[in-house]
Amino acid sequence: MRKLLVLAFCFCLLAAAVPAKAQTKVEFEGTYKVLHHNLVNFSRASDRRFVQSDSFFENRLDLGINFKPNENLLFHWSLRGPDFHRWGANGGGAGSDDSSVGQTNAFTVYTRAIFATITQDWGELSIGRLEEDFPTSQAGLKTLGSTYGGDYIYTLPFDNSSVVDGISFTRKFDGGFGVNAYYAKDITDDISPAISLKDVDRDRFGVEPFFTWDGGGASLLLEYVRDMTPQDDVTGNYAEKNYEFYINPALTQAWGPFSVKLEGRVGWSETRYQGDSTKYKNDGLGLYLETTYNYGAGDINLMAWFADGSSLKENGNPRATKHDLVGMGDFTPFLVAYYGNALPGRAATTSNWLVRGDGSEWADEVIGGGNNHWGIGLLGNHAITDSIKINYGIGHFELVEEYWSGGKKDLGVEVDLGVHIQLLENLTFESQFGYMFNGKAYRNVSGYDVNSEAIYSLDAKDTFAWLSALTVSF
Repeated sequence: MRKLLVLAFCFCLLAAAVPAKAQTKVEFEGTYKVLHHNLVNFSRASDRRFVQSDSFFENRLDLGINFKPNENLLFHWSLRGPDFHRWGANGGGAGSDDSSVGQTNAFTVYTRAIFATITQDWGELSIGRLEEDFPTSQAGLKTLGSTYGGDYIYTLPFDNSSVVDGISFTRKFDGGFGVNAYYAKDITDDISPAISLKDVDRDRFGVEPFFTWDGGGASLLLEYVRDMTPQDDVTGNYAEKNYEFYINPALTQAWGPFSVKLEGRVGWSETRYQGDSTKYKNDGLGLYLETTYNYGAGDINLMAWFADGSSLKENGNPRATKHDLVGMGDFTPFLVAYYGNALPGRAATTSNWLVRGDGSEWADEVIGGGNNHWGIGLLGNHAITDSIKINYGIGHFELVEEYWSGGKKDLGVEVDLGVHIQLLENLTFESQFGYMFNGKAYRNVSGYDVNSEAIYSLDAKDTFAWLSALTVSF
């Protein structure tokens, strides 16, 4: 940590010492967030004697440094530390660890992203360890510059807020036409003759033409993935060949105070393992629809979404798990159903909240990684004053395929209510309460053997959460 801080200090000194032209700029930006979680029955226990609760504080600092030698060149460095320090988890210096609450190296300051961006008449090129939401921040509805949902805590679907090493290029033409293209190295490893004769890498290539007009826009992302990281469950051999293909169309249109947003994602994959001539094929489909009415002081949104992947039932496992080709990413329209890893496979942070879950309970597995469910929700926000806003929502969720034979699809209904207060120019307070009436899909998901005869006898007790955050931005 000391080396990183010294490096940051030297970077600032260097930027200040270089004899630069008048247009040279060094800018700092960031947030410091303190968040309190109050969680009850996230294991979906069926008996009140086994209902667990947890209440704790976490905090995080994000710092970004932008060095602009001129209007055509930007160097960005993003630091984070602590990552998600849970108060009282340990006595803590750098590298402290309390794995029981997920606090591995929680105090370490580290580089989140570092990249350069060149802007010219021929387009914009970024290269390096690119900021979170890349490349999906340049795909789908985000490509179209679509506003969405006011001050809710959800992001757009199919997006994952993780940094990635890669190259991004954007070119906009006259008349509203444009194109995005990117290459991303998700995973890299050396050749290991003992387990694989190929690089155990994952590479992504994408191209997305788009067209915008007054009040709307449309785009079509085409993505190809070469992934050699999958392993056979029996032999442990890595993939001899594994290819994935995706099509991601998006459309948005506004008519005065009304707007409609539509996005879809379809994926196919083909895998062949070393020593196995069988071709394993999988597919996935995701859809998202949102209609919005803005009445000046707030928004009302009616939303529906769907995500489904081909089933994987291996080694006689009676439970239905789904291939994760298409999932809902960091999509978090509701507080409880999508808290932390309640939908396993999504990242540990959302757009406005610092949240995480341990991903270890049967309750998490029931939903199936976010790629085996659909939902519908009514959400809204309303400004009471210039500095006080409230947000609300009610949603219903169901599985596409029941988790085990004879199980139910009903995940339940959730009601949320929150408030956002601008205390000072750079200081905000947010508080959000969510209550989920768990459905019959959660019967006996905690504390029971899923293969037992009594599995369908008891309903899960309700689950609720109350999160409050104080955020300083600069």
